[in-house]
Amino acid sequence: MERFKHWFTNSYWYHYKVHTIVGILAVIILVFMINDFANRREADYSYVIATNLPVTTESVAEITNLFAEVGSDTNADGVADYYCDALYMDPNSEMGMVNIQKFTVCFLEDLKSLYLFDDYMGAQFEEGEGFINLQELGFKTKENAPWIAVLENLPILIRAGLNVSVDFEEKRVMYACIRATNNEDNQPNREMSAKFLKLIYDTK
Repeated sequence: MERFKHWFTNSYWYHYKVHTIVGILAVIILVFMINDFANRREADYSYVIATNLPVTTESVAEITNLFAEVGSDTNADGVADYYCDALYMDPNSEMGMVNIQKFTVCFLEDLKSLYLFDDYMGAQFEEGEGFINLQELGFKTKENAPWIAVLENLPILIRAGLNVSVDFEEKRVMYACIRATNNEDNQPNREMSAKFLKLIYDTK
């Protein structure tokens, strides 16, 4: 035992102390990551807010809480939960560049049904291909763009701070689109998106 302690202290630990500490930390991090992945619940519904201003956790919660009125446990995991990808789309920041890539993936891969966005992101939706006609559902829409709902002076967005301009001197307009897809598995998401958007309009 004494020989082992002498070897460990004067030989192994002297030469490999840093390697051992790094290895232990790596194992601990890996265990936490595996545990987090194994216990992560898939959200019943998720949507995107994409703006050129940071969106606070409180803002997201203010809006997402509305889902309790229209949502359900669609994935049958015993819990009805909802998630928002709040993407700060500033190309001049590192986080903004990451979010732009994340938005592109969500958009191209049809991963989300509902998008809330400001003028900064408007060009992404102007072609209108692959979106539901929201004018036919009774929403106020942009002229010549019936797939883009206009979210102006809505109490829920004002409380959430999403109708505030960059300079805070005037209100900014938010917009919404709902993806249309031939994938029947996404039909419940599209229907929930329309109900959720109606709640955003009607909530006082």
